[in-house]
Amino acid sequence: MALSSHLDDPSLLDRLAHTAKPLSFKHDELVWAKGETDTIAFALDGTFDVIHNQIVVDTVGTRQFFGISTIFGRPHGEDIRARKTDKNRFPEILLWSAGDPKVLDLFRSAKMLMVLLESAQELIHHLNELQVLHRRKRGAVAHVASHLRRLVGFRGGSGELEIGQQELGRIAGYGERTIRLALSELIRIRCIGRLRRSEYRLDVEALTQFIESEKVGGTK
Repeated sequence: MALSSHLDDPSLLDRLAHTAKPLSFKHDELVWAKGETDTIAFALDGTFDVIHNQIVVDTVGTRQFFGISTIFGRPHGEDIRARKTDKNRFPEILLWSAGDPKVLDLFRSAKMLMVLLESAQELIHHLNELQVLHRRKRGAVAHVASHLRRLVGFRGGSGELEIGQQELGRIAGYGERTIRLALSELIRIRCIGRLRRSEYRLDVEALTQFIESEKVGGTK
């Protein structure tokens, strides 16, 4: 589930690189506020909270675009705040100004729209999957498996993922003890393997088989 193959186009990558501004943030620093306009971002490293009415309603991970509504002339609907990683690396983004006609033309191009559409489709599939698991009363193991599979796609699709239990818990919505037990079970059934502290190798095929079995009826 790597990011769109359209980003393999050297000319597209070159245009993106030459129009972007790299930025890093401290923990809890505001990236932008609700109502602001003309900014589009891509998460290079770290995690970013989407905040609506002072409540975290979503989390943006590495290799995700956000703020896309501005290319259609709409202001941002939520605050975005940076969150420090467990390894104390500061969150980093690439930032584009949609007020620049060249940037606007770039993000409205057919190739970039395909990139953004594929990203949106992956998110919709992920959310639908979580809803199915919830309706079938599947526990934390299945939900954590789904989040891990999505995260490894954002972080290059190599099968390796570095993430702390606390950070994973915030993304998946579980406490650290529940996350620890879920990871232990996924290791036991050989969907993931621990490389080092907070570093895992994911068997994406095994994760997918496990998730699909839980969506259908669950495993004994």
